Amino acid sequence: MSMSKNKKWKNALLGSGLPLEYLVANKLEKLDIYVTGEYSFWRPNENRVNTEFSVDLLASRFFEQTEGKEDFWGELRFLVECKYNYPGVKWVFSPFPQEHELIIGFINTFQDYTVTRINRELLNSFDGIFNYCLKGIELHEDGVNPQSIIRGINQLRYGSVQLSKNFIADQVGSWHDSELLIAFLCPILITTAPLYVLKQDLLLEDFHSADNMEDVTRNVEAVLVNPDIGVELKKYIKAVELELRNSWPELDERLKNLSDILRNSNYDGYYMTDSFLLENALRRSSERILVVNYDAFEKIIQNIVHLVSSTKSTLRRYATLEYHKETHKAFIKPT
Repeated sequence: MSMSKNKKWKNALLGSGLPLEYLVANKLEKLDIYVTGEYSFWRPNENRVNTEFSVDLLASRFFEQTEGKEDFWGELRFLVECKYNYPGVKWVFSPFPQEHELIIGFINTFQDYTVTRINRELLNSFDGIFNYCLKGIELHEDGVNPQSIIRGINQLRYGSVQLSKNFIADQVGSWHDSELLIAFLCPILITTAPLYVLKQDLLLEDFHSADNMEDVTRNVEAVLVNPDIGVELKKYIKAVELELRNSWPELDERLKNLSDILRNSNYDGYYMTDSFLLENALRRSSERILVVNYDAFEKIIQNIVHLVSSTKSTLRRYATLEYHKETHKAFIKPT
């Protein structure tokens, strides 16, 4: 067999993305993060036809209340899309202007319908490690692909909205207090391409006079991409919210009960009180996507797990969920 034929099958296999998904899944399992496989969901395609889409990997990590016992207080889920790139391909991102103010919060937290709360401000320290970026391009030696990165990001954004809906439905639909867990969601795009961010305060002349990438960019391990939510995604979020409300008409009642309990408990954190904030919770889950170079992703995943686990020290119970056998309904009462 000739070398060219040998390389052809190898490139085809690598280009399929299957080896990268396999390697990422194995590394997640070694970190005690359970991989369930592909995450599939339905949404309208470009022709507005309802179509099944999927994200490469869904993985979960549960956090115990008591070490060695299966009494969990939280669940962290990673929604992961993998993009293999051949050597020589680079991903280049433009940062937000330095004066631009952003609402931080990459690690999405779902505790509005639970009877316990953590201080999620602790999770915001993760955001300060990475650059916030507007958009990115895939740079080849002979050209640019402006669509590759945004396609991966959009797949994660739609998947995150659907997974967020499932989190809220599971919380509202729980009948037993032990099943009512705080949920965390992290959408991540992993690539083998090196990542670069444009330097701040550059002039057009700086690009004309640059001899290499390092003159106008910085090599980084990861970036947080926060592009504007388009019209189609906004419509999808609204449709998912309506679907959630139609399936669970007790949503508002649960919110009101919990809001009253928290208010009487002098709770000083954020909680939802109306339908706008429900839509906002779904929107927030799709706003920020972490783009990570493959060589750095294991370390970053470990940091996320450690950070979420550390919030247990702030965990506080404000209510209990009880199941009424005669009415077959669950209700919340103050502790």
